[in-house]
This record gives sequence, structure tokens and C-alpha cells, in this order.
Amino acid sequence: MLRAVVLAGGITALIAGCAPGPDYVRPDLGLPDAYLTQTDADLGQAERLWWRGFQDPTLSQLIEEAFSANLSLAAAQARFDAAREGITSAKSDFFPTVDGSVTGQIRGEFDGPDGKNAQAGFGGALPLDTNGRLRRSLEQARALSERSGFDVLDARRLIAAGVAANYVELQRSRARLALLDFSLNLQNQTLDIVKARRRAGLAAALDVERAASDLARTRAQRGLLEVGEARAHFALALLLGKAPQEALVPFGDPKETPQVPQYKMAAQSGVPADLLRKRPDVLAAEADLMAASAAIGIQQADLLPSLRIPGSLTANRGDNGFAFFSGAAALISATIDVPLIDAGRRRAEVRAARANARAAVASYELAVLSSIQDVELALVSVDALQARQDDLAAAVAASEAAFEQLNALYKEGLATFIDILDAQRSLIASREAFVDVEAALATAYVDLYAATGAPTQLVEAAAR
Repeated sequence: MLRAVVLAGGITALIAGCAPGPDYVRPDLGLPDAYLTQTDADLGQAERLWWRGFQDPTLSQLIEEAFSANLSLAAAQARFDAAREGITSAKSDFFPTVDGSVTGQIRGEFDGPDGKNAQAGFGGALPLDTNGRLRRSLEQARALSERSGFDVLDARRLIAAGVAANYVELQRSRARLALLDFSLNLQNQTLDIVKARRRAGLAAALDVERAASDLARTRAQRGLLEVGEARAHFALALLLGKAPQEALVPFGDPKETPQVPQYKMAAQSGVPADLLRKRPDVLAAEADLMAASAAIGIQQADLLPSLRIPGSLTANRGDNGFAFFSGAAALISATIDVPLIDAGRRRAEVRAARANARAAVASYELAVLSSIQDVELALVSVDALQARQDDLAAAVAASEAAFEQLNALYKEGLATFIDILDAQRSLIASREAFVDVEAALATAYVDLYAATGAPTQLVEAAAR
């Protein structure tokens, strides 16, 4: 036994200085220094709760409510709680274990006296991390806990973006419905004028039919807009953890879509390298890589000898009826497990762990590149939609002026019905396009916040 202990001490001194497997190093991905789309915006401003930049109290209220009631977020938080318990479990493997046992026996004989005996004892083991397996297991547990924490933050990121995007779509649908009522009223007025001129013999029957046709075509848009409103409403209900019937809350003025933030580019797009420390999904992919790296060490540790020191203490109570134990025994030993023959299983598991680590590297790189693409697309969208909004604002103003002039001329008989009908169509189309681009621009800013990993609350340390 002494020789075994001495040998174990030598192995401990030889191995305990380092853990098996590679130490984690973040891969160098060679990221670009800047995004393709350049902006003159002040990137130094960062809004923690970015949705407040839209200055819409209802939107802020909905997002805060989603944070407290969303079911996906609740599931992610529960998984995070479970992963943290995994760290406690991994730490416990460094401490001795003690188990107790009690056994009893009643013996009866036909021709002899009955007998009773009982045995109680304790057994346990002292773990010695001679091969570094426990250290790598703890490292893996911490990485998996971090991954679960980043999943919580990523769920918040996506929930905030989802609520904002669906709220914008809801308001867009309601704004388009309000505009539809305005357009129908305008076309009804035109139809009344044409009918009056027809009765006076100043307009052809074809003009009446054309005006009625335009009115019917505009009225036919209502169903699609109502479906879009319902879809956005129901999506918001799901994000808030409610049934559609429970989500009937006031959404402010239905004629207005949320305005873009008062501070331009407050999402602080920065440079691509910032995504490595801001995007929760990128951080989660890196945590997966850390766990995969630790798994290599765990499997390599199984190729090395391991030492454990089991022990036991037992006591017996005989048939003499005394209250004290009649015998006791203690045993302590040292066991060295040396892997010899396993038909290649352990080395295959090491190779599998290395392959999993390569897959984790690829997934991490894909997450980084995808996040850069998201930011690039959001930046292009913001710039393009801002320019389109400016052009459509000018188009709406010109269409309104042209329609008013032609309408006055038509009443005086100085313009044709085709002129007034074209002007009316142009005005309605310009207003519809402007409402759509307002919503699209607001959504592009939401996408930009989500793409850059803008914080959703002051909880960045929650995953650590």
C-alpha cells in the first residue's frame, strides 16, 4: 500500500502542474477594419435602452412587458439557472464524498434460537485530480454556463427587436387603413362630381365608370390591410406571452408610425471587431468553442492514469443485546487506474472531441460573418430608405399641389377627367408609399440595433 501511495504522489507531482488538452485561445478571424457603408453619424452616442429613442411610450411599455412575460425568455432563463448548477456540480467533484449505510438482519431457525444483527458504516473517497480531468470539466461547465447566459441576453435582443418590428408593422397597417378611409372619401367626392357633371351632360358615362372602378379597387385593399394588422397584433400577443384576445391594448394614435430615433445611428455600429464583445449570439458561439476545447482535455485525461483514495468505516451490533456495537473496522486504500486496452475507444473519443472543436470554430466564424452581414445590410437599408423617404416627401407635396390645381380646373371644365383621375391616383400612391417607407425606415433602425448587439438592459454581466 505504501508503495502505491508513493507512486501516486509521483504521478500527482508530474501531472498536477498542467491540465491535458489545449488551453483556449480566441481564433484570429482577420476581420475588416470598417464597414463598407460609411456614415457621418455620431457613433459615440450609445443608448442602453435603444427603443426609447423612438419616443413612443407604448412601444417602451410593450418591450418591458415582453421582458417579464415572454415564454422563450423564461425558458432561456431556466436553462441558465440549470447551467449554473452545473458549475456547482463540477466544483463538488474536487471534494471528498461520504455515504452512509445501515443494514439489518433477522434470522429465524426452526430448531434453534432466533438471531438479530445490524451493521452501520460510512464509505467515501478522496478525489485527486492527477490527470486534470476535473479541472477541464469545471472549465467546460463554466463555458456552458456562459453560453446559457448569453442565450438569455440574445433572447432579450431578439424579443426587443421583434416587439419593435411588429409594433411598427401594426402602426403601419393602421396608418394605411386611415389613409384608405381618406382616399375613399376623396374618390367618393370625385365620383359625386363626375355623376353631377354626367347628369348635366358635361361628362361621359365612361368617366363615371372609371371613377367607380378606381373607388372599388381602393376599397378592395381593406381586407389585406386588416390581415396585416391582425398578423402584427397576434405576433405581439405571442411575444408578450398572451393569447390574441388578451392583447387588446391601446396603441396610441393609429395614424402615426413610430418615428426614427432623434439621435441618428445611436446603435453605435462601430467596427466589425466590436461584434465580438457585443453580440450575444456571437459570444454564445465563442462559449461553445470554449466548451469544445475543454472537452478535448476531458477526453485526453482518460488516456492518463488516475488516482483515487477510497475508504470505509463499519461497525456491527451482534446478538448479545448490548446497546453498543460489538465490532468495528476501518479500511483506507489507494487505487491507481491505468488505461491499458480499450480497443481504441479512448483515442477515438479524443479524435471526436477535436472534430467537434473544429465544428465549433466553423460555427463561431459563421456567427461572426453573419453578424457583420446583418450590420452591413442594416446600414445600407437605413441610408437607402432615408433617401427614399426624402424623395417621397417631395413627391407627396408635388402630388397634393397638382391634384388641387387640376381639381379646381376640372370643376371649371378646364381639365379633362383623365387628368384629374391621374392626379388622384398619383396622390394616393405617393401617400401610401410614404407611409410604407416611414415604417420601413423605422424597422431598418430596429434591425440595426439588433444587428450591432445594442444592449437591451444593463445586464451585460449577467452571463458571467
